[in-house]
Amino acid sequence: MDINELLSEKLKVPAPKPGQTWRFRMNKTGRHDPMTGKPLALADYWMQGKDIIYDPFAKQSILILNSVGEKPVIGEFGKVRYEPIVEMIKWDHKGEIVLTEQDFPTVVFMLRSNKNKSNPFRDPKKQSLYFEVNDVKTRADKIVSMDLKHDAYTYVKEATLDKLKALGKNIGGIDITDTDTLRMNLLQRSETDPRSIIIHSKDVKGRLKINVMDAEHYKMISFSETERKWFWMDDAGEDICDISVDKGRIDGLVEYLLTQDKDNEAKSSLRLLSEKMKPIYAAV
Repeated sequence: MDINELLSEKLKVPAPKPGQTWRFRMNKTGRHDPMTGKPLALADYWMQGKDIIYDPFAKQSILILNSVGEKPVIGEFGKVRYEPIVEMIKWDHKGEIVLTEQDFPTVVFMLRSNKNKSNPFRDPKKQSLYFEVNDVKTRADKIVSMDLKHDAYTYVKEATLDKLKALGKNIGGIDITDTDTLRMNLLQRSETDPRSIIIHSKDVKGRLKINVMDAEHYKMISFSETERKWFWMDDAGEDICDISVDKGRIDGLVEYLLTQDKDNEAKSSLRLLSEKMKPIYAAV
């Protein structure tokens, strides 16, 4: 059975686009054997094509299979039933596997498996084996992470004493009686955990930026580098907005959404983003 048919709507993997490919890489790729000092041999590595995952939206466990078809099985009294043909996953000598739209059932299995470190819905208690490779997104994520630290640092640096105390109280566990100590602790946290600074602050733009980052992380929205365009993942790829080349993808979308007082369409997108993220935050 198609894995997507077993999953709740929020957990389904969007249909592939023509020519789309996915690359996965084993965690051990590039590592060396501590005993010999030589690169780990990954040739002929096979992975079981079945996994039990938890659907946080349906609140139930599901057995997913890398099914490539069905085979007839003759049972009692000659009654024929059909069982899935489950294939194992074979990694190449580099510890990678590349899949195309023709392999979509396997793609869904790979994306939703607990062994996928990049799967935002995986059971963190289970050991991961591989991750999805997207070099463009990795570079973009690093830039966004640096921006978030800068935003958090700037907020703390420029905040009034009342805002600093409110921020420290909201975060909790921070001494808010001594001004210098309070500001120093919050500046240090801006470096180690900028997300908590922004979430507990009164920075509307910063909190919206985190909402956008989370929406992308949980596959609610996606950005096309070639088209410089954001679109909804669960609405048949409906466009959200275009982003000019002189703007970052996250900041560009945030600016677009913040035009809600001037643009009815943006207001609709902002409301839709909030509605889509509510069940995500509730589930995770």
